[in-house]
Amino acid sequence: MKRKLLIYSKPSSSNNLVDWPYNFLGFKLVKYKPGFGDFTRYGLSWKVNFLWYLFSKGNFCILVLIEDNLVVHYSYLTPKVFRFPFMKKGDVQVGPCVTHVSYRGKGIFSRVLELIPELYSRSETIWTYTTEDDIAAQKAFKNAGYSFTTFAEMSLRTKIVRFIKF
Repeated sequence: MKRKLLIYSKPSSSNNLVDWPYNFLGFKLVKYKPGFGDFTRYGLSWKVNFLWYLFSKGNFCILVLIEDNLVVHYSYLTPKVFRFPFMKKGDVQVGPCVTHVSYRGKGIFSRVLELIPELYSRSETIWTYTTEDDIAAQKAFKNAGYSFTTFAEMSLRTKIVRFIKF
């Protein structure tokens, strides 16, 4: 069984940020790198964080926007792993991404997507994907300057994403 996806990409920025922007859009911006003894602070769950840690050999992180003690938004950023055979070494894959219900529709996700290529200016390509029915994500990708690249399928058993050849 497979799920049809839309793949988007954007070249990384040539603008290299000098300093980490600890404040972004009025929120605290945290780069969380889960590791042994600390898989539970942010993200989907400790199990998901642990699996991404194993798959990426510890080379993934989660960008987190925080207001007071509330997580407003988070985006997983992962290197090339077996799930994304189309990526090159040095590319970055964005997702999953979640914005708190109270903050949706305010352009936060689009702005984070714009920031990522600047944070990863040494990467060749920033990749992301969504399902055909997720119109909000498609709109955010376009607003952030990502281009539709191709259709793909994800195996529901292995979670491997492969381009569809026409």
